[in-house]
Amino acid sequence: MKKATILFLIVTSFFYTHQLKAQTTDVVTDVFWPIDMLLNGDDLYILENSGSRVSKINITDPFPTTSTNVIGGLNIPFRMVLNGNDLYISESDKISKVDITENPATIQDVITGIGLPIGLAISGNDLYFTDWNDGTISKIDITDPTPTPTTVITGIADPTGLAIQGDNLYFAEFNSNRIRYLDITATTPVAMEVVSGLNSPTGISINGDSMYITEFGGGKVVRIDLTQTFPTTTKEILTGLNQPNATLIYDEHLFIAESGSDKISRYDTVLSVNENELFLSQEIYPNPANDYIRVSGLTKIESYKMYNILGSLIGKGFVSDSEEIRINNLDSGVYILKLDSGNTLKFFKK
Repeated sequence: MKKATILFLIVTSFFYTHQLKAQTTDVVTDVFWPIDMLLNGDDLYILENSGSRVSKINITDPFPTTSTNVIGGLNIPFRMVLNGNDLYISESDKISKVDITENPATIQDVITGIGLPIGLAISGNDLYFTDWNDGTISKIDITDPTPTPTTVITGIADPTGLAIQGDNLYFAEFNSNRIRYLDITATTPVAMEVVSGLNSPTGISINGDSMYITEFGGGKVVRIDLTQTFPTTTKEILTGLNQPNATLIYDEHLFIAESGSDKISRYDTVLSVNENELFLSQEIYPNPANDYIRVSGLTKIESYKMYNILGSLIGKGFVSDSEEIRINNLDSGVYILKLDSGNTLKFFKK
């Protein structure tokens, strides 16, 4: 029984990682601990924590490409946001800005003496930032030449990434392994849970109704549907990454800042993010089963192959949505159903 269990774990691990493990293309590798990215036209700006600089590449160039320096001499930079031509950067004890149209660019202090600002997000004239040291989220008015920070909320555990959608300000809590949000229009904002059970979340990016979260400790990117009732659950998009810190969606491709590998990579699997979501909606039922199984969520007739826990092919055929696949002749145990589209599902025969 133990041997069968081990074999089952090996086989299911193979199919599962084949579906989700990173199949990426190196975009740029001459960057040092890339920690954040943003897109302006065809220019992908990269914030390098260890490189102490902002660099950029043309995202339409053939990969891998080389980066161009925008501004150097930064002091342990963490995050950046763009407002018009002004690029705001959080550093170890301050927020600075650079006019990206200048060549050479010069850096200007916006506010200093603010602890350890990590996350940045902007809404109108309000620039929001997290302070890792005192567990707060504050904001400043960027039109004020000598801004004074206003505390938005306190009692946040190790806040990292920020993202804004509408009136909701989302923030990651690194050691509490969760995402929460607050209403920036509220007189006394209250933090509400979005999702928990993450592994050291850092970067948050929003694309439409989807939020992408980098799990630095888990080496993966997960997604949540912002239209769902909170708290909600995540769906894995990509695994096998090396200390990811930020993501960005461009032309249906997922770009990832892999800090541990000193590179920006691009998700190059033949599956788009939407197709991954379609896969995650497909299920086998009943499960466990006696005489037959069905697959829900199919949008067309698909070919399939069936494997036992040893990885041996034991059957194949075609199936449509909710059509029966007979399994009455199988022995009791665990089986793998692999669809032609690439999705892999497991079921239990009673």
